[in-house]
Amino acid sequence: MNSELETIKKDELVERLSGGSIPVKYDRPAFKNLVAETLREVGPTIAKAMVGALKDDGDVSLEELWNTVSELREVQERFVEASRQIDSMAVLFVRSKFENNTYIGTEILRVSLEAELKKMDPYKLLQHMKGESDE
Repeated sequence: MNSELETIKKDELVERLSGGSIPVKYDRPAFKNLVAETLREVGPTIAKAMVGALKDDGDVSLEELWNTVSELREVQERFVEASRQIDSMAVLFVRSKFENNTYIGTEILRVSLEAELKKMDPYKLLQHMKGESDE
């Protein structure tokens, strides 16, 4: 995979999603905020689904992981829940890009996982990856 693709961060992803053709009813700054909010809302669910899929599937490519995660019920339901909290057209825009665009979909996977990893305690992350729980 191209190293340029691997270095895209969340802000750059938000810029890409909101920088192209957007629904007419939005001005660009407002739409950019809605895209960022959507990613914040669905990102944790996507990251957790990725970890679960990796536990189940083992060594898979990022594209294969994206194909699996984008079809998972919990991810699809999280987008639906987000559309009830955030502007539904903006959420639908992000969801459509996530589910139908390999490049954007895999970048959303990467950004979501990076954001969650920054929040997690390393010990709890290892427990989660091993399938252990302290609850």
